[in-house]
Amino acid sequence: MSQPYKSGRQKNLNLGITSVTENDTILQVTGKVGIGTTFADGRSLYVIGDTQITGVTTLASNGGITTTGGDLYVGADLYIKDDLVVDEINSRNLNITGVSTLGIASATTLYVTGISTFRNGPVIVGSATSSGTTDQKLQITGGAHVSGSVGVGTTNPRETLDVIGTVGVQASGSANRFEIQHNAALNSLDFIFV
Repeated sequence: MSQPYKSGRQKNLNLGITSVTENDTILQVTGKVGIGTTFADGRSLYVIGDTQITGVTTLASNGGITTTGGDLYVGADLYIKDDLVVDEINSRNLNITGVSTLGIASATTLYVTGISTFRNGPVIVGSATSSGTTDQKLQITGGAHVSGSVGVGTTNPRETLDVIGTVGVQASGSANRFEIQHNAALNSLDFIFV
């Protein structure tokens, strides 16, 4: 094997064994390695400059912590096998599928600005158990407070509660039910027991 040379005296340094039955290139270094620097700063590998890696890269497969002091950009899908703990998320397009629990701690708040679309639902608030009604896109357990107007059947409520359509009222556990309908001919309300 040729002796290693200092930078500038030899363009390529090839280490390892190449034969018909074995094709391995192994570089074993005892100590610290600095690339782009002569000072490894106590790290096993210290790189100053851009790094490009192709193929599968495994970070801390046997435990440990991988940190970055700046931004982390992933140009394709990011798969996380275990928990993901994030102090802050700024997302332009966040797509969550499956069972997702947000706000475990009492001091945790989900703050959403802009338009948020829940495509399939149901969206369950206050309970992790679905009612099982597939056409019920929003389920709230434990009560809800709305500070503005609510429109049912309308996107432009003119009153605190504005309903376009028939209103049905039935006591819990009772078979008796009545409906409130608008009589357009008489411009009045009809109470119909059904």
